[in-house]
Amino acid sequence: MARVFITGSADGLGRAAAQTLLDDGHEVVVHARNSDRLEAVGDLVGGGATAIVGDISDLDQTRSLAGEVNRLGRMDAVIHNAGVYSGPQVMPVNIVAPYLLTALIDLPQRLIYLSSGAHRRAAQVRPTICGSGTSRRSGSPRATTQTRAPLAATGTTRSGSSRIPPSATRGPRTNCSTPSPATRARASTERRYF
Repeated sequence: MARVFITGSADGLGRAAAQTLLDDGHEVVVHARNSDRLEAVGDLVGGGATAIVGDISDLDQTRSLAGEVNRLGRMDAVIHNAGVYSGPQVMPVNIVAPYLLTALIDLPQRLIYLSSGAHRRAAQVRPTICGSGTSRRSGSPRATTQTRAPLAATGTTRSGSSRIPPSATRGPRTNCSTPSPATRARASTERRYF
């Protein structure tokens, strides 16, 4: 039985992963941004999950969240699932928070970074100084920062690898996954991922 912490567990892929892991008998720590979102994971908590609350767009709350995770004991895996598509929270949530959590949480055996696949559109976007752009195909606005954020987030593993002692034979295994649109749709309707 593994102990797994999942950011952004209130809905979508995070919730589906949490439910699947609970169903398989694993110990799951779910994350909700605030008390309103905590209600959305009530059934997961009722099913055996532990819940922690913290807004990862806020640095102090992200640090506090890492402390809470560490107080629960070392995790076997951390699934970085929380993410936003646009707005001022893109950088703190999609890039800074996974980096900071990876740096502050006791290193697990596995780090998993989930992505929406939006980074695949990055080549279609013309960057501007403010970090937004326009799609070359449709002319519609797109957030360049958001589309490139999942790619940048995968680089956060460096924060964990720098803490691995030279005597260690290896550090945590790292997976970056972009579930297919069909899987994401299924997760949002069936609440299942795996």
